[in-house]
Amino acid sequence: MATMFAALVLKPDMRLLDIGCGWGGVTQCCGARGVHVTTLTLAPNGARYIQRVIEENNLPDQVFLQDFLNHEPKEPYDHVVNLGLIEHIPDYRRFAREDVGCVEAWWSHDVPAEVLYHEFAVLNVANETRDYELTMLEWAKRLDLPKDDLIAGWGEQNYRVFRLFLWGGTHAFKTNALQAYHLVAERTSSPGPRPSIPRQFHQFLRNLR
Repeated sequence: MATMFAALVLKPDMRLLDIGCGWGGVTQCCGARGVHVTTLTLAPNGARYIQRVIEENNLPDQVFLQDFLNHEPKEPYDHVVNLGLIEHIPDYRRFAREDVGCVEAWWSHDVPAEVLYHEFAVLNVANETRDYELTMLEWAKRLDLPKDDLIAGWGEQNYRVFRLFLWGGTHAFKTNALQAYHLVAERTSSPGPRPSIPRQFHQFLRNLR
């Protein structure tokens, strides 16, 4: 949160859009410092939880149960933050086209291309692969601890799916088969370069190997 706050140079009364809020870390961190956070989530339980946090702490924030791609604000935001959510929005081109201002995100390798092509300048890139490996390792360990309770409450199939996801993800990050990066980009007034049709076709053929 401190890295995000500093990277976006946030100040009181700025308007920040948080896409995919989790359990409200950005809402609490930035709202407590006077930043007006608009939170978007597709999880009803998460939305109710964050609304309660906002009310109990008297934060200058709001939360909507809404898809980012359908969000139409009355005025542009100063900044947009997207922490660990971009992989759930497969339409990176539309994401880049819709984003405004300065954006911080954790992304896959296809995202920076679309960001650059849609009038953004990349300000900073950091490799977070090791951090994600350790994070998923802790999640995997904590999933295994209440194994019997989880199976009793959610079924063995669900437990096995999440166990495969977490331990498999840990291994993928450890062996560099999967990577994570932290990117900060700023909207500019000039159009970015678009790859030529031959170049796109060449990339497509190369990816088929």
